[in-house]
Amino acid sequence: MIGITLIVILFAGLVGTLRLYEHLNLINQSDNQTGRIVEHIDNLLPQTQCGQCHFDGCRPYAAAIASGRANIDQCPPGGQHTIRAIADLLGQETRLPSHQTQHELPPMVARIDEDLCIGCVKCIQACPVDAIVGAPKQMHTVIDQYCTGCELCLPPCPVNCISMDLLPSHSPVKIENKPQPGRYEMPCIGCGDCFKACPVDLMPQELFRYSRIDNFLESREKNLFDCIECDDCSKVCPSHIPLLDYFKYAKSQIVAREHQHEQASLARGRMQARNQRILTNKQRRHVQNVTQNTADNSKQDDKLTYIQEAVSRTLKKRADKPNLYQGNND
Repeated sequence: MIGITLIVILFAGLVGTLRLYEHLNLINQSDNQTGRIVEHIDNLLPQTQCGQCHFDGCRPYAAAIASGRANIDQCPPGGQHTIRAIADLLGQETRLPSHQTQHELPPMVARIDEDLCIGCVKCIQACPVDAIVGAPKQMHTVIDQYCTGCELCLPPCPVNCISMDLLPSHSPVKIENKPQPGRYEMPCIGCGDCFKACPVDLMPQELFRYSRIDNFLESREKNLFDCIECDDCSKVCPSHIPLLDYFKYAKSQIVAREHQHEQASLARGRMQARNQRILTNKQRRHVQNVTQNTADNSKQDDKLTYIQEAVSRTLKKRADKPNLYQGNND
């Protein structure tokens, strides 16, 4: 009977151990999955580190989205295309941004008035990507290539010598405007004439459908960049749709956003390097303080030891010295 009881207890313990292992494994898998989602969301954000989302940067905001603590429409610099990209990633319904829904602000860059700058370095300390250079009591300047337009340098400036200007376009291609419906344009009837006219065997009808709704990922997967821009498809279109204009628009948007992604990666790297430098400096100062305190304590101990030795020597001399008044007393 006792043997059966022991077997039951051991079996129950084994089952409990297996369930605990499965539970911990599920937690680990969940954490890994959440980490990957945070990484993907962070890659879609513009990396301005501006704090307009009410978080301390793009990475914390991405973590908040992944955990359900924040909405996907809290990033003004990202605009609607960032909201759409995050919604597609998470399988959510695309929401209009909670900020200015009609007009997205163009890219901005900080400018420092050289005549007013007093070299207080407060703007340098506030810049999250080290885009401002200068020395104490010397004029500062902003490196346009690195500035994300976060505006975090504006509040700490004591003389209000910093302003925000439009950032000149650094896109490698001209950004085309989205075509507007023309006077004679009619809906696509799916006749297939554009497909027959295409010299590189593309499907202009599908490219037009995706480009019109700004679905650039699908446009690219349908070999948009194989288009040689001959305009034969537009010429044969019975609905008078400017197909080539839509294709040029989609191409320019794809290239511009890839360039923005590269700039965002650059900003993320500079922010991480800055944070690492600040952390290293804090650790170095901590080590220096500990070493200095240890040295000071050691000096204090040496001083006390010296005093104690001096007192001991004095007492010993007094003990060894004969009493000058001893004979008189006798």
